[in-house]
Amino acid sequence: MLSVDMRERIVEKVSEGSTFSKVANIFGTTRQTVSKWYHRWKNGEGLEDRPRRPNNIKRKVEDVHERAIGALRDAFNWGTEKLRRALARLPKPVLKLLRELRIEIDPIHLSRETINKVLQKLGLNGSPYGGKHEYERFERDEPNDLWQLDIRGPFRLEYEERYAVFGVDDHSRFAVCAEMTESTPTTKDVEKALKKSFSRFGKPDEVLVDRGGQFRDKFERFCEFEGIEVVKAPPRYPQIKGKVERFKRTFNEEYLVLQEFFVNVEEYFPEWIHDYNHERPNMGIGNKPPASRFKPDKD
Repeated sequence: MLSVDMRERIVEKVSEGSTFSKVANIFGTTRQTVSKWYHRWKNGEGLEDRPRRPNNIKRKVEDVHERAIGALRDAFNWGTEKLRRALARLPKPVLKLLRELRIEIDPIHLSRETINKVLQKLGLNGSPYGGKHEYERFERDEPNDLWQLDIRGPFRLEYEERYAVFGVDDHSRFAVCAEMTESTPTTKDVEKALKKSFSRFGKPDEVLVDRGGQFRDKFERFCEFEGIEVVKAPPRYPQIKGKVERFKRTFNEEYLVLQEFFVNVEEYFPEWIHDYNHERPNMGIGNKPPASRFKPDKD
């Protein structure tokens, strides 16, 4: 290791016009070492050793970030991956919620391991649903091969009773239909919602529905006219419509819950749907947003 005095002499020799190679031979070192110390001196960095820091310094999570992680877990039941992404980009509902709780943070990149340690510290780790359930999974090959449809409601939205017609593309998990109504949706309401979706996204080859009153004879005739095959889910087997059922749960946990913190939540619904489709990571498709897979060929 070269002493500071020797480094000064190396710089002096180079400054007098000697080449890096010649100076390296004189002092028994390498050309690269001579070049390094000369350029450090030339750039005004000095000839002292730089303080060494380990590469694996672990970031201490500040209290405000622990509070943010705990608040988002309590509000949305998110796992470590969704928490990681939410903290990194702070989408509008997250930012608004945290500000309502007087938690002011900038976007921060934390690992899933770090977030899990915070959840352990707060006693919030582990599945909020009591463990995993194994179901047989299926997925259509292309967008618009199959839409899963369902009715949600009644639910309370800003002190009013509401219902909703939901449709989710089986391949991509893209919410192709999300229309609210003030009363129990009729077959006509479902048809109206679907026509709006057809104009935006094209028509599916098939729709998967339950045996509710909205999806009987009139609905089947409507689909036949539109060239769409109706697939009926067997009774008492909601796993068949797992993607739209999961969307309904997300709607409960990530949209309806916002009423606890904000007013005029109904006005925010179109923006929430856009965020769900285009920004929010979906674990079922490799933590990508549904829009990354929903590229249908419109009729």
